[in-house]
Amino acid sequence: MGVLRNPIRWALVIVGLVLVTMLLSPGAGQVQGNPGSDGDSGSDSDSGSDSDSDSDSECGGGSDCGECDGKVTALTLLYLGSTPNAQIVVIQKKNDVEVFNDVVEPGESFSFVGADGNGTLGTEIKVFVNGALEVQIHTSCSQPIGPGMVFGDFLVEAGASRNGGPLCPEDGNEEDSDSGSDSDSDSGSDSDSDSDCDPDPEPVAAIDIRKQEEGLDSRTVPVGSDVPFLIVVTNTGDFALTDVAVSDPLTPDCDEMIGDLDPGMGYAYDCVAPAVAESFVNEACVEGTFGGGGSDCGECDGKVTALTLVYLGSTPNAQIVVIQKKNDIEVFNDVVEPGESFSFVGADDKGTLGTEIKVFVNGVLEVQIHTSCSQPIGPGMVFGDFEVLSGESRHGGPLCPADGSGDSDSDSGSDSDSGSDSDSDSGGDGGACTCDDEDSDSGSDSDSDSGSDSDSDSGSDSDSDSGSDSDSDSGSDSDSDSGGGEACVCTVTDCDPSEVVVVEAANPAIDIRKQEEGEDLRTFDPFDPNAPPIPWDIVVTNTGDVPLVDVFVSDPLVPSCDLVIGSLAVGDSVAYTCFSPLPPDDLFNEACATGDGGGTIVEDCDPSTLEAQR
Repeated sequence: MGVLRNPIRWALVIVGLVLVTMLLSPGAGQVQGNPGSDGDSGSDSDSGSDSDSDSDSECGGGSDCGECDGKVTALTLLYLGSTPNAQIVVIQKKNDVEVFNDVVEPGESFSFVGADGNGTLGTEIKVFVNGALEVQIHTSCSQPIGPGMVFGDFLVEAGASRNGGPLCPEDGNEEDSDSGSDSDSDSGSDSDSDSDCDPDPEPVAAIDIRKQEEGLDSRTVPVGSDVPFLIVVTNTGDFALTDVAVSDPLTPDCDEMIGDLDPGMGYAYDCVAPAVAESFVNEACVEGTFGGGGSDCGECDGKVTALTLVYLGSTPNAQIVVIQKKNDIEVFNDVVEPGESFSFVGADDKGTLGTEIKVFVNGVLEVQIHTSCSQPIGPGMVFGDFEVLSGESRHGGPLCPADGSGDSDSDSGSDSDSGSDSDSDSGGDGGACTCDDEDSDSGSDSDSDSGSDSDSDSGSDSDSDSGSDSDSDSGSDSDSDSGGGEACVCTVTDCDPSEVVVVEAANPAIDIRKQEEGEDLRTFDPFDPNAPPIPWDIVVTNTGDVPLVDVFVSDPLVPSCDLVIGSLAVGDSVAYTCFSPLPPDDLFNEACATGDGGGTIVEDCDPSTLEAQR
């Protein structure tokens, strides 16, 4: 998918990209960003203070950007090269997917979004200029990338990643002088002197829509024109959105039900306002919903039901197989690249992953991961060559981030689930709803299940289900849910106006005058040996209401009067004089002027006659 250009095109762009204005001094070039170095010698030691003295620069009064995480999903690049009409092609490495192909001028920017199964650009893109490979850009988040970085003839103006949202600016001065430890020793102060800046802002739900330009913009089109639109939608917040829809009352063809959008994900489509007859200002709006208000996650409860992992290993084309312990059920089997993420769901009779999964890489057991909720599990945890990006549990919903490594596999015994699995849900992890219309639901809906739902698993991580696996729910199922939790559904919206100015159809026209307008007559003595060459005065004028291009004059009988004029603005004229030798007899000839006015070819001719004296 690429940027579409047309003199009457609107680009309706809903983007999760932070637009960063960069001033590049001449010759800045590769210094700004230097993506190739990554000179990691070892430590990441953070031996100093971690003082956060940053008086408003890092957080920016509530920064709307983050580090690259989970692969890049969208980029806006500025072409710094000098080649006019450059044919730019961007290819996503995996499966050689083309994500952009269009003509770009020097100093012009262009945008594109990822096209793999997760809506990302994969681990790398290749950028070609007029068929020649200009640069390869890592998009796996394993190397720095962000606004301000220069790759070959291209400057990153904005971008987003799958889990980090809009990319923060990068200055290329990250030394990463890892001397060995990755210790993060933080021996100093952690003083946080930043008086006005919250380094850990609350997660937000957000979406943005831009129609042509941010704010009111205007386009002029001829009456009766079909006005095309390009619409690109991106979730710019921290929460997954559902029921995302675009509405455009004056352009019904642009109404679109998009559905679900994860943070940083994009969606693109085209639409048209047909045969526009009169001027109007209209507003396109996007709306989406999300649940959870203040907290959209919970502790693992009732076994894990789904996981998304990112492969941290270095083996290309790794065959990843995930086996659920109980009954050795295969829940995932596919080729995964380094830095790529993949997802799977539980396959037991309750839709869970049971008490444990085994992950194999090219037939070799890499790691076993407890999924019984008896040990910590959540986004951010690393198990062998795999990091948890997201997940859900049966009774706790989306998993909250968890610190540390899950590689211990200590499993001292039970995983017994001998108790209640009670679903008391008295308010806890659901969080207070922070929407304007709170739907606080202070009453019941608790799923208290005061009895068993036992999953008794009486032994030791055996899933022996000693008799029942009964889900007997011997108690109430009273739905007491005093805190709200999932009942809170919030809506985010954004709108942007754009104007269409309709003008009468263009009337291109051209006029040529040779000597006098219309028929004119001059005489000459063909026998006068001293007679000079015959002069011809020609004037060409743009008499229409649109500029003309490719203007030229042809005069078959007097070739010396042929002339290529080129462009001619409305009302402008070009006058010149040409000469021809004395003809042997009377000469009747005609000069013609031709031009192109917005795709319409116009022409005018004017005659002139020479008469020989007898």
